[in-house]
Amino acid sequence: MNIEEILGGSFGIAVILFFLVMAVLIFLMPFFIYGTNKRTKETSQKLDATNKILEKIHVSMKERESIGSD
Repeated sequence: MNIEEILGGSFGIAVILFFLVMAVLIFLMPFFIYGTNKRTKETSQKLDATNKILEKIHVSMKERESIGSD
């Protein structure tokens, strides 16, 4: 058996399609990683800001409770 017989049919088409898909994914991988990394940082910053606001609300509610119980 030579390479033409092995890759000459539906198996050959499947192998070629597999390698084409892998080549495209490998080419696009850095864009996926860096795009996700940027979004993760933005989300983390927004969560930090939200936590600060919630902490202020929590402190304010505790102050009101202590004033109301006096």
